[in-house]
Amino acid sequence: MAFKIDAASEVKRVLTLIAQSIVDEPAKVRVDAETFDNETVMRLQVAPNDLWAITGPGGDIRLSLRNLLADMSVKYKQLFALDIRATH
Repeated sequence: MAFKIDAASEVKRVLTLIAQSIVDEPAKVRVDAETFDNETVMRLQVAPNDLWAITGPGGDIRLSLRNLLADMSVKYKQLFALDIRATH
């Protein structure tokens, strides 16, 4: 018997795990999902001093995370976008 995976929950879990492994303050990593008509926006929040760690030099890490979401979009047949912000 196969079970259905909630795509947004799975993407959130993977994104949280990766972000927590990169930043200096993993306890402050938060990922929320907001679903619109045909797209789910993953809102990644990190501590202000960790924003550089998530974006990377020249935006390399941010681009890699977006590429990962694009691959997961294909796998789950659901469009995902990434929004990165510092917590207040």
